[in-house]
Amino acid sequence: MFSKENIQITHGITLISLREMPSDVCLLADIFESIAQHEINIDMISQTPPRGNTLDVSFTVSDEEMAKVLTLTNQLSKEFAGIGTVVSSNNVKLTVSESSMNTRPGMANVIFRAAAKADADIKLITTADTEVSLLVSFCNEADFVENLIR
Repeated sequence: MFSKENIQITHGITLISLREMPSDVCLLADIFESIAQHEINIDMISQTPPRGNTLDVSFTVSDEEMAKVLTLTNQLSKEFAGIGTVVSSNNVKLTVSESSMNTRPGMANVIFRAAAKADADIKLITTADTEVSLLVSFCNEADFVENLIR
């Protein structure tokens, strides 16, 4: 279904989740502006649907950038008392890309079945037209790849 060239594995990824954030796009923009001003590269981003006036936002950075981001999120927690920060480091990002992914039904099934067979502990999922990325805390990477290229 896929070739090895379609699969990218990246180690050393930290997941930062901001819990119970005010549902305010200006605040979200301010947070990401501050992170950008500190020259921190963000990769995956996911937001929950709002629950009343709050939501959760998760994003990933390299493990090397974790300390800088935590300094910023600690400042944010002081400013907005209800915001909690959850951190998970030393994760792995599994990315599967294929130019025809958006026109071929069943691609998500193949990827998630491979993840299941590899005992993946999925923390975050992001997608694009031609790409699915899974952030996992554990996965038998060889099994994941093998099940995708069958």
